[in-house]
Amino acid sequence: MKITDFSRELKKRFIAPTNIQFAKWNDWTIVSSFDDERKNFISESVSMGIDKNPEIALMKSLTEFCERHVFKTSNDPIAKLTDRSDGFAAYPTQLPLSQFHARNNAFNEAVERYLWSTWWDKPETYYTIKEPNFPEKDNIKKEFHITNLYLLTVEPQNSEVYLKIILAENKRGGFITGGAAGSQDDEDQTISRAFGELLRHLLVIKRMNNSNCNTLTFYEQRLWGFGSGRLRNTVLSRLNINGKNKIVLPSLVADKNLIHNNSDFVTVHRCLFLNQPIFMGGIVERLCI
Repeated sequence: MKITDFSRELKKRFIAPTNIQFAKWNDWTIVSSFDDERKNFISESVSMGIDKNPEIALMKSLTEFCERHVFKTSNDPIAKLTDRSDGFAAYPTQLPLSQFHARNNAFNEAVERYLWSTWWDKPETYYTIKEPNFPEKDNIKKEFHITNLYLLTVEPQNSEVYLKIILAENKRGGFITGGAAGSQDDEDQTISRAFGELLRHLLVIKRMNNSNCNTLTFYEQRLWGFGSGRLRNTVLSRLNINGKNKIVLPSLVADKNLIHNNSDFVTVHRCLFLNQPIFMGGIVERLCI
């Protein structure tokens, strides 16, 4: 399926975003899909797609928009288990292996958020940390005034899917993150997706540096608190502790294709672990972004 056909069908079904914006950073394309006019630096209501291939970036953004739509409108009980769309993933039904890819992406997101939250909240968690090596390293150091880069790996005891967090320290002493989960045999792709999230947050912090940050949403408060350096000691305290316990992922309480009005067009899967810890919520001083 071509991206033009996918977009056209979204419009026919009245589930296309009102606004789609494109931005470039070097050879990366960043696509934002949303309905309401953007008034914030960053918003959970904006569906993002980031990739070196512009068509893939657009497809990622539109499929995320679809999964958010299903989260809001589906009557499937699985969609209502949480207040946020954690563990949701959408994939065009007409593309090969759509159910496999939707389920794989949903599982990876559930693992990412479970491991990240648990690592931050429980200092006894074991992890590794080293300097990352990826093609964009020198460029982001120069443009965003990054002094240090760290790559954290949180590997569960009972799964081949692990978490990669790229942590960028800027000259103000702030920390900006990007993370993703993936399998052992797909490390480069996992780090690339983590970098995409990091790039999104770096660009937001850059805008915040030149703007008034007196009225911020919770998401923005957390991002700015860490990125500005205000919560620097909180991060350093966590990084100075490394436990001995690997996380054991619990069983899944949700693992299914969701029923929705456009199931013939977009496959939407959800995975959620038993007692899945909150990710974006809690106190502002949690490095879960």
